[in-house]
Amino acid sequence: VSRPFDSEAGSNTGTLATDKNPKTFWAATGNTANFAMKAPGYGLASLGIQQGPKSHARPKTLEILANGPTITQAIDDKPGVMQWVLLPCLVGYTGGAWGEVEIKVIDAYPGDVPTNGIAIAELELNAGSIEEF
Repeated sequence: VSRPFDSEAGSNTGTLATDKNPKTFWAATGNTANFAMKAPGYGLASLGIQQGPKSHARPKTLEILANGPTITQAIDDKPGVMQWVLLPCLVGYTGGAWGEVEIKVIDAYPGDVPTNGIAIAELELNAGSIEEF
């Protein structure tokens, strides 16, 4: 994560969304979120997002900005499952996004505990090319 999450609830910090342990998770204080990711040296193709537990709100609609173009993508309510979203392409092919990718969670599935904000268990990026080639 290149730009930190805009909020963190208690000990559920942003680093827990990229620790490769789906039992830990980042949690927001509300039902929207904003953060950014990057992978220098790679042309990025997709974002993997695994929703947090049902006790928390879970991402439903994402707004993704990469190199100018913005897309809006809905994801299914599937806690514990990594879901992949294609990133906006600048040069006309999957894997054409580079630099920082901004992700906004603009809508959420409600959690079992109404006061719990959005939770994300894991985030990953998938590259479609390497700048060296």
